[in-house]
Order: sequence, then structure tokens, then C-alpha cells
Amino acid sequence: MKFSYSWLKELTGSKDTPEELAEFLTLRVFEVESVEKRGSDFALDVKILPNRVPDASGHIGLAREIASLRGLELRAWNLESRIVEKKPAASEKLQVKIEAVNDCPRYVARIIDNIKIRPSPAWLKSRLEVCGLQSINNVVDASASPCMCLITTS
Repeated sequence: MKFSYSWLKELTGSKDTPEELAEFLTLRVFEVESVEKRGSDFALDVKILPNRVPDASGHIGLAREIASLRGLELRAWNLESRIVEKKPAASEKLQVKIEAVNDCPRYVARIIDNIKIRPSPAWLKSRLEVCGLQSINNVVDASASPCMCLITTS
């Protein structure tokens, strides 16, 4: 899986060069298969083990791992929600029935409206490109990209 070095550096505050970060990760937690210059950034091709996909397959998950191992604080880049709760609540518009409580003890839903489909901002397009992904639009890029994880579209 490809990760943007610049984004990881921004999230962790790490001072490592791309090569130093690759070596650090390889020696401690994940094998970095390659480091490739892409424009003004570098793509780190990190082999994420199957058991670590849930927590480390996005930039924030890998940054959290780096910060933890380096004793750094994960920077709260864009982690604050810009969602404003409006009335009526989602529970008043939508009913969810859990039929297999042992398989799914909890289900959370949110209704999002007044979304405008637009091209993604340039910074997002370039980071997707570093990860080997093509930008589609703001909604697809924010919701479907394994590269992103927790971005907002406004």
C-alpha cells in the first residue's frame, strides 16, 4: 500500500528523511518495499500485514504507529468534525433493525445532505496521485480512498 511521505511527516512531526523512515518502519513494524520520488513528495510502498489492515491501512493509522514508536504526539490534522447536527435527528428519519446482534451489536448511521459534487482540492489530488490513486471528485475521494482516512470535503 502506498503512503505519502509528506503526509506522514505532517501528521507525526517526524524529522526522518524518506529513506530513514522506511528503514525505521522496516526494522520495527512493517516492511517498506520501496521509496519512490513522486513530484515534490515520496511514495512509501508499505507491506501491511493482514492482521494490521484495520488499524494501519490509512495515513492516520500508520502515522499513529510511527508517532507511538518514536514517542511523538500524533498531530490532530483535520481530525475535528465539521459536521453540524441538525433537526430532525437521523434516528427520526431512518430506522435500523439489527437482525444478528452477535455479529453486529451496534450500528451507527448518519444522514448527510446538501453535498455539492465538485473536483477535489489540488492538495488532495496530489496526495492521491502519490498513493497511485486517481482523483474522481470530492465525495468519492473522501469516502472511498484507502489512502485518505478521516478527511473532510468542505
